[in-house]
Amino acid sequence: MQTTTPAKVSVALNPVPGFCVKSWATNDALVRLSAPGDSDIHVKKGLKIFINIAWDQNIPPPPPASDDAIQRAMQGLDVDESNPEAWFVPIVLSDARQDSDKGRHHMNSVHVVPLRYLSPMNIRRLTLSTAGRSAIVFDCGLHPFIKSRCLKDPDFKSFIIGIHPSIPFPFPTSPLTLELAFQRIETQTTLVLSRQIGMPNIASKGKPQSRRVLVSAALYPPGHPNHQSPPTLIQEIADQPTRVPQKTQPKTILKQSSTKTPNSQHRIPAWSCAQQGASIRIVFDVPGVVSKLSPLRCNQVTGVILTQARAVIPDSTLDVEPRRILIHIPALYDLDLNLDASDAELVSVFGKNDTSNEALKLKRMRNLDVDNARAEWRVADRTIVLLT
Repeated sequence: MQTTTPAKVSVALNPVPGFCVKSWATNDALVRLSAPGDSDIHVKKGLKIFINIAWDQNIPPPPPASDDAIQRAMQGLDVDESNPEAWFVPIVLSDARQDSDKGRHHMNSVHVVPLRYLSPMNIRRLTLSTAGRSAIVFDCGLHPFIKSRCLKDPDFKSFIIGIHPSIPFPFPTSPLTLELAFQRIETQTTLVLSRQIGMPNIASKGKPQSRRVLVSAALYPPGHPNHQSPPTLIQEIADQPTRVPQKTQPKTILKQSSTKTPNSQHRIPAWSCAQQGASIRIVFDVPGVVSKLSPLRCNQVTGVILTQARAVIPDSTLDVEPRRILIHIPALYDLDLNLDASDAELVSVFGKNDTSNEALKLKRMRNLDVDNARAEWRVADRTIVLLT
């Protein structure tokens, strides 16, 4: 069984302050931190949230694109994430840190993902009293290309932070604008941020923190010292029969198998997840794969195709990314668990085998630890166990 992960490079960030946005939490939440030993932050409804927009040359720039392609992305018209030509904005988001008049507590761990367009949430118009309370701060780092574009294009600034340039204070968000920074925070945490926001007359709430992070090398442009071509998700095994190209299928969260036979019944395996110490333990049930076949056992399991493990393990693959898991077991199972998908998408797909609650729970946990991930196929138990 093969596990492939995207190549990553370690880069040092020293973000330069750009501007600061102030919002509020519209819900009680527990903001989990990824660094070992750091205490999670309990956030109460109404707590002030500051987002520092900062610039750093070591963050990958968006891919080259025409003004027309950028405008299409800003309008939400180019949202096919499977299209390598689609335009997107890489964002580096820090863990939360607490801010108060008596001092600051800083957490170093961050996650790096290319953030593409996400559908705007319903606007919540709330009047909140936050005088005298502490605050939570996030650093949102972007490549300086974004700064120059924001300065000359007010609509592009709206695309980054969700503020419509024609609307005065308190800047209620236009439903037509995209909210990359806010939605990145809401995706990484369980917070829901108010869309009535302020623009403090400060470059940043506290100094954006210097830190070292892991960045996907595929995000850097060709010719950049950190650039590496992305690995293929499914690696071909030597001396396998040539696979016949398939017709293009409609876009779906479920990965389509590259080959199908009349007797194949690809299914989404049932699975569950749980916190195990500092790790996340995910167990995938694969009852169709057994250590030894017998006619009696085949007759007892109605509707389940049994396949001997040694026949499928060499061609099976497990791919782990910070926000995605893919499993392919020939003729039996296909799983594409995209944790950046919307809640509605996850419920639609994983509700078919009653694992939608697990998908929503995992989505709200921290990013998957790709570098320290371990997987074990327990044939006797008919399970695959992933620790990350």
